[in-house]
Amino acid sequence: MIAWFTNPISPIIAGTLADFVLEPQMRVTSSLSETFGWLVGIGPGAGMGLLIFLCGLGGALVGLVGYFVPAIHNAEAILPDHDALPKADAVPA
Repeated sequence: MIAWFTNPISPIIAGTLADFVLEPQMRVTSSLSETFGWLVGIGPGAGMGLLIFLCGLGGALVGLVGYFVPAIHNAEAILPDHDALPKADAVPA
């Protein structure tokens, strides 16, 4: 349910961020365009390119965190299998 709730929110945030923040900042000389201009260029479309790059970087970081956090990395070994759990006794009505 939580994952489905974020589906309509993420395009709204990404579109607003691209249209009103990243695109205007990457078309003119600004600190953002000076920092990332070598990577995605400067001009029309550079803001969207920067957004795609940052989303990819964020996804890679989430994967690395999941690999290096032992509780997440070893989740299959830590959590018991469903079939191995003892059966609950039926409660009389």
